Amino acid sequence: MIISLSPILPAVADWRNDGKYFHYTESWRSVKTEGWFITAETAKDSAKLARSLKLFDYLYGEEGNRLMSYGPDGYLAKNTDGSIKTMAYQGKQVPVLSDDCKKQLKDLAQGNYTNYYRYWLGATYPVGYVKQQGMEYQTVSTKAQPGLDDINNAIALKVLEHVNFKSDNTDHLYDIVPTTLAFNEAEQTQLTSNFNDLSTCINNTKGKSNVWSNIVMTGFGSYSNFDFAKDKYLTTVNTTLNLTGFVAIQNAAFARMK
Repeated sequence: MIISLSPILPAVADWRNDGKYFHYTESWRSVKTEGWFITAETAKDSAKLARSLKLFDYLYGEEGNRLMSYGPDGYLAKNTDGSIKTMAYQGKQVPVLSDDCKKQLKDLAQGNYTNYYRYWLGATYPVGYVKQQGMEYQTVSTKAQPGLDDINNAIALKVLEHVNFKSDNTDHLYDIVPTTLAFNEAEQTQLTSNFNDLSTCINNTKGKSNVWSNIVMTGFGSYSNFDFAKDKYLTTVNTTLNLTGFVAIQNAAFARMK
């Protein structure tokens, strides 16, 4: 039996009661927490500092960005004149991966672009560049690409809205939450000690459970020895499990970072 799956766009809603329907997601690629830096000791030597800055400039430049996003030029398809072949993707031209590259990607990493570039090519380090997605698009199966095109078009037409990395948003619906918040010592102690029941009930770690998933599947009820009946749900979550206190700590840390 052959099963065929077709991507569909998620449901839309009138988020602001202004007649504009769109799908909103805050789950998006976040800023990586890793980074490189130049030590104060290095900066004392003008020659070493200049050399270090040159490396940083390269990573932020066009060639360095292409290297980290698509791999060495030898892995890219070429035109008859030896120039890098490009294709249109989201309104701009991006390099085309060679057939040999895509075959090796399939053989070594079962088609997983990120693993292939990190483990075999030494690229896609999360520093000094904005990772492009044109390479991942090329590794999507031919049958799945029309579905991905639908999603990309929905983003371009603002049918699907998501958070962004801008620091000057006037509409804070689009602010992205950092991967890691800077908690102070007191907050870290509270997070470690005061929310064990919340972690038991709402935990997305592999092998753990999330009562919200259970409620979606089977309805309101009792889970993990806590009463999630419809009329008691908000009290259980906000007060018994102290989600209100948990959110307050997150908000305080986020406010300091802004």
